[in-house]
Amino acid sequence: MNDLVVNIKTQEEKYENASKLLITGELFFDKEIIVQTNGLKNSMRKQKDDHVYFGIKCKLNASSCFVYNDIVVNYFYPIEEEESIETNTGRVFEIFYNKTSKDYSLKFLHPNLILYYKINNFVYFNTGKEYYLLLGNVFMTINVIKNSPIEKTILIQIEIENTKPKNYSFNQSQTPIKIGRANTNDLQILTQSISKRHGLIEFSTNLQNFYYRDLGSTNSSTLLIKEGDNLKIKGIMNFKLEDTPFRIQEIP
Repeated sequence: MNDLVVNIKTQEEKYENASKLLITGELFFDKEIIVQTNGLKNSMRKQKDDHVYFGIKCKLNASSCFVYNDIVVNYFYPIEEEESIETNTGRVFEIFYNKTSKDYSLKFLHPNLILYYKINNFVYFNTGKEYYLLLGNVFMTINVIKNSPIEKTILIQIEIENTKPKNYSFNQSQTPIKIGRANTNDLQILTQSISKRHGLIEFSTNLQNFYYRDLGSTNSSTLLIKEGDNLKIKGIMNFKLEDTPFRIQEIP
């Protein structure tokens, strides 16, 4: 059975499905929302399925925002004249359950907004796709290219305010790539928003992918999620839609 639980979650509750997400935070008026493997029971959306669509209050066509989304969140798109996607339905992102891999993913849908994910586990970089990271206030662009059937290279561009961007490249045999302010790092970034040991880029031989992990930095590492990006949901994950925070948490 689908379920939507708002402000009534207790330790004694029994859930019918084994895999669920708890979504909380200022974005949702500090209420708790339970997303289950087969969607939401109390969805207002016309076409009900196992996808859960989250929208914003689009002033251009307010009624369609509620008709085409399962949840309309506590956020107003600041530019009324701009059309949002799906003919002003206000859709921003969706969460869906993959029955084959048995995990949840978030797909971002809005062309004019950015979702900020505070990295607290691993972020993998797929070949041929561009990624944007913020390490403190340093902007980093990541690309992975395939040199041969057995070799990949990661291209890194680092931008610090008021300085010219710097470009680096490493192949998979040169990992791990240590990033930080100290001179013992492979990528030394001399700015106070970067920790002495900020992050690490490694290569997974099992998945044949580069990935990034934060090393407990003071000012954190953030992945910028754009229109069309997908992100697997694991553990506890903290996000911001523009400046508005929320959290997604797996329920065992």
